Amino acid sequence: MNSRRWRHLTPPLLALLPALLGAGPALAADAPSTTPAVAAAPTAPAPTTQDVTLNLIHLLVQQNIITAVQADALFAQAKKEAAASPPTATGAPPTKPIRVTYVPEVIREQIKEQTKKEVLEESKGSAAAPSNLPEWMRRVTITGDFRMRYERMFNDGHNYPFFGDYNTVNQGNPVDTSSFTSPGVPVLNTTENRQRYRVRARIEIDDRVNNATMIGMRLTTGSNNGPVSPNQTQGTDFSQYPVNLDRAFLKYTPTPDVKVLVGRFASPWLSTDLVWYSDLNFDGAALQYNKELLPNLRPFVTAGVFPIENTALGFPTATSAKTPSRDKWLYAGQIGLSWLPDPDYLIKIGAAYYDFAKIQGELSSLCSTATSGVPCNTDNTRAGFMQKGNTVFAIRNSAVSPTSVNPVADYQYYGLASRFRVADLTARFDVATFAPVHITFNGEFAYNTAYDKSRIIALNPDNNLGTSGTVGTFSSGPMAFQTGLTVGMPEIREFGDWSASVAYKYLEADSVVDAFNDADFHGGVTNAKGYVLRGSMGLAHNVWLSGNFFSATEVSGPPLAEDTVQMDVNARF
Repeated sequence: MNSRRWRHLTPPLLALLPALLGAGPALAADAPSTTPAVAAAPTAPAPTTQDVTLNLIHLLVQQNIITAVQADALFAQAKKEAAASPPTATGAPPTKPIRVTYVPEVIREQIKEQTKKEVLEESKGSAAAPSNLPEWMRRVTITGDFRMRYERMFNDGHNYPFFGDYNTVNQGNPVDTSSFTSPGVPVLNTTENRQRYRVRARIEIDDRVNNATMIGMRLTTGSNNGPVSPNQTQGTDFSQYPVNLDRAFLKYTPTPDVKVLVGRFASPWLSTDLVWYSDLNFDGAALQYNKELLPNLRPFVTAGVFPIENTALGFPTATSAKTPSRDKWLYAGQIGLSWLPDPDYLIKIGAAYYDFAKIQGELSSLCSTATSGVPCNTDNTRAGFMQKGNTVFAIRNSAVSPTSVNPVADYQYYGLASRFRVADLTARFDVATFAPVHITFNGEFAYNTAYDKSRIIALNPDNNLGTSGTVGTFSSGPMAFQTGLTVGMPEIREFGDWSASVAYKYLEADSVVDAFNDADFHGGVTNAKGYVLRGSMGLAHNVWLSGNFFSATEVSGPPLAEDTVQMDVNARF
């Protein structure tokens, strides 16, 4: 069945179950369920007809799979549609399908378990009987996906050509930034067009240890020197691709309403890609609570603590005088509400607060920067990974000014100039009236409550300046927002399935941490605004084409306009 919304509630029960396993799209991987789960309710009155469809609904209520209130609504709808249909040749009204727009996650899990039990019962005595299979094969699920991408980046010829590549500096040895002996910080390419072919392949293994516990691991291609790089660029003289451990987690579900995650796992937040890149995974621990308190009204709470950077045990390695730990952490929480006012409408809202503790750089004590091998006491506060856009400053406090009469080298690292405590609001409105086509509106607003322009200027920022390079022209800001519209199937599963979307994004330079947001929009930056167009079309079962177009310019400062086109061939198993 190709429909995401129209479901035929006809016996036997096993014929119904595969259709009920579909669901509306989620905004982020493993985010709280997009639909409210069903709480226990009194048994519904027995149907007044011998129609097997209505008897099946009654059976679902008896098994606590749906509530009596939901069953009454389905009874009424079935009778209404049957009455409105012309009689058949025998004079009896024809049986019409009852539409089930959204199916709660709890129901889907119950149905999956029931289906699994019935299939195992039916397989007894056959060669594939569970007793004839290894014990681990009865617990383990293996899934994966593949993507081949062509990407072309178009840089405007009038772009400012001297944007610093601070990430390259921080990933290696400090660079001499004095004007006497060195050209200084390397620069990014912002003027010439580029193209590349990229592969992403992932395989995930999930093991349900017991009814309440699951462990999962995922391997993926891509670079291991950043959190937003799952792609492997082709053209490496046929060298082998590196494979990285992308996820490794334990999920404990003591009750249907509570979930605990530890390890490295998918984003637990209701979000777009404004703050968090869609392929980003989180280290640490998260707790999710998600329970229906009123019919079709389900609040949820997510809280977590995540280590971002851990101080090296031997820091600084070049001296015997070591420093205490200064670890960088993310403390985060989100509260929200999922409301199903009608079977055709889903509204979901989440308010979050992301506190990035000690992520900003710190100015060192006076130290010698004349050689690259002598460390300073705040070198570990430099940004471990950056894309581009956030304001940075040189964190080494040189004991000798590089502008003195005698030429002196000035080897530097760079840290984030702003603190980040981001308040965030995300909303989503899903309309299924035209099923199987869904119309989804989504938006997100983020504001860095820790932004302090005067403090940043006092640190003598190195970027987000005017083309003259003077601090007096510094320009940044704490606000970001995104709004978008998606039309089409919630998932591309079969031939002919399709979807299309358009979004507008606006990110001031210090609104969010640029290391973790969308790696494709404007080359992975803040201080950018523009449009995103996407489209997908199914070619066969679990095979589809997709395309993305990003067009963005700078919010403030020197000109930086970039368009990116991506064409993908995708498959999953």
